[in-house]
Amino acid sequence: MEAKASPSLISTILQVTLCPPKQLLQIILQDTLLSEENSLEKLFPCIHHTHISLLKRRFQNSKNLLKRSHKTTQLTYLSAVTHQICVYANICAVKVADILVAQISLNVSVCKSDYTCSQLLTELEVGLLDYVEIQSTPSGYLEFRIGESAIAQWLTCLNQPIASLFVSADPHSSFLTAHSQPAKRSHLSLFSIQHAHARCCSLLRLATQQEMIRLNWLEDASQWQWAQPNPIPWLTGQQLRTCTVAERQLISQCFTVWDELPWQADTLAKNSQPLSLYPSRITILAQGLAQAFYATHQQCQIWGALENEGSDRLIAHLALILVTQKLLYGLLRIELGVVAPEEL
Repeated sequence: MEAKASPSLISTILQVTLCPPKQLLQIILQDTLLSEENSLEKLFPCIHHTHISLLKRRFQNSKNLLKRSHKTTQLTYLSAVTHQICVYANICAVKVADILVAQISLNVSVCKSDYTCSQLLTELEVGLLDYVEIQSTPSGYLEFRIGESAIAQWLTCLNQPIASLFVSADPHSSFLTAHSQPAKRSHLSLFSIQHAHARCCSLLRLATQQEMIRLNWLEDASQWQWAQPNPIPWLTGQQLRTCTVAERQLISQCFTVWDELPWQADTLAKNSQPLSLYPSRITILAQGLAQAFYATHQQCQIWGALENEGSDRLIAHLALILVTQKLLYGLLRIELGVVAPEEL
């Protein structure tokens, strides 16, 4: 069967400069499944049209076509759409996965090689597409593995202003009134998160005072912005410098938070009020991020072993702390509406 690249992939990729990994992969996957009116029919002609319609509705309405895999230190996403298709295709999930991998890879390849498209893509977008590995697993799942270089570029994205990363709900909405008044939340659970944020701020302020790094707008933690060195030396060769198990887990938690938050483009496209997670879920995400930070802070002493590993290694670690600070601030101040203290 000859695969044909979808033209709509080009227009969707161009809109995802600050799109979190899960959203970007969801767009690519959904584009392959639904971009053309008869895309599924061409890929799987053995499926009856009534079942095709059922699958299309399912894929169109689902916001969870893939999920993070936490069984590896790598940033990996799995999709079970193959198992949904094989129920009606009368072929095994592994074969379905192979067909979809070929089609997705072709779509991405055409998007990168098309001259007109390549002139419009940013360096970030090209980098993300270059370092996403797509394959089928022995169990018949689609696996999307994010390469180290792409992780570095996404981490750089997470150093953008906080307002570009978070969608805040209307503070006067009935949802917030009913579910997220600060008095109804555990002060103990919030304190550990607030303490982690304050500790991040203290470390970054001290590192700046000692001229290890330079941040702009240090008077207001909500607007701290990385200034020097630029670019951030995330990589040594093709590997992340932040390579300890604790740092890997902290990176994983950063992406877990970003993946789960409502995406701004969704809200803008629907021309509706921003969506929001339940405060209890926001608190759980913030607690996980705070715990990962504490583990990293305990294992990676800035004024100790890290100083002996070279300036680039130390700078990359401090940049990861800034990413953590930004996410903690957004979760506390923007999502939960509570204080994100700079010191305690």
